[in-house]
Amino acid sequence: TAKRVEMVDDLIDNGLMARKGREADLAKEPIFQARLDEHEKVRLINLRRDQLVDRLAPSAEEIRAYYKENRDKIAIPESRKIQMVVLKTREEAEAVKAKIDKGEITIFEAARDYSIDPNAKKTLGEIGWVTKGSGFPKLDKLAFSLKKEVLGGPVESPAGWHLVKVLDQRDAQLDDIADKKTYKKVRRMMIHARLDEYTRKLRKESFPVEIYQETLNRILQQEVAAPEAAKETAASHE
Repeated sequence: TAKRVEMVDDLIDNGLMARKGREADLAKEPIFQARLDEHEKVRLINLRRDQLVDRLAPSAEEIRAYYKENRDKIAIPESRKIQMVVLKTREEAEAVKAKIDKGEITIFEAARDYSIDPNAKKTLGEIGWVTKGSGFPKLDKLAFSLKKEVLGGPVESPAGWHLVKVLDQRDAQLDDIADKKTYKKVRRMMIHARLDEYTRKLRKESFPVEIYQETLNRILQQEVAAPEAAKETAASHE
């Protein structure tokens, strides 16, 4: 109850202040008019966009068809953060793995001291995030079958024999249109694309717009130069 009374008091106070502002002709002030115009523009844009969203919203069949056609661009494959030691031969790889398994050396030390990867001394074998299907087939199969923090291999690639550890992993995303999150995402993408096409059509057919690149570049240069000029002016007065 007290909260409601407080809210009513605020409404009354604000209403009285607004009334006195109008009586003082503050509504005619340029800054007020500018903000009023901006508010009106934003409100009109939002109302018009809401209308268009209802009109341009795709059907369920269109969403599924769009996803099927563009799945490779939308779906985010599973990815894993990998650490790797690369050796010349299988025998060397097995020997190094045995040292790691026995606790004689860490995988960081193995990468630093034994890996033939030219960046290993700097990265200590950490190669970052890789996506499923992006590497050599045998290496990819190993990397995406391992559990976190388990050392796997050796497995061969054209680069040598690899020992692999998964440091972290991210599950695949947006890979099934039956998933609500994926469905909503694709729907939003289609609506945004249709809104963009609507405004492009307006610019092309109803309200032709031409951008003068030289003028735009000059304005941008002036904006970049303005802060520097202000600094120089301030420095000269110190």
